[in-house]
Amino acid sequence: KRPLDEEALLQLKCPTLLLQGSRDPLAPLSVLRRLVKRNPHLMLEIVEGATHTYGRHQNRVLDCAVQWLEEVVEHSS
Repeated sequence: KRPLDEEALLQLKCPTLLLQGSRDPLAPLSVLRRLVKRNPHLMLEIVEGATHTYGRHQNRVLDCAVQWLEEVVEHSS
């Protein structure tokens, strides 16, 4: 558990994308899902098969980030 990290995520007031590998042992998906439910500014995107460093899933991660950022910019205009 990382209570300071969790508290920081709960305090965020701007759109924030959490890109998480489904096989990342450092941040349990159950914790991130709980945080997303509590803070409407958070969005969780799970990258199936990826670990903490994403590895061969880097392109998928970048595509997700670009798509999310485009949507945030579009909605803020």
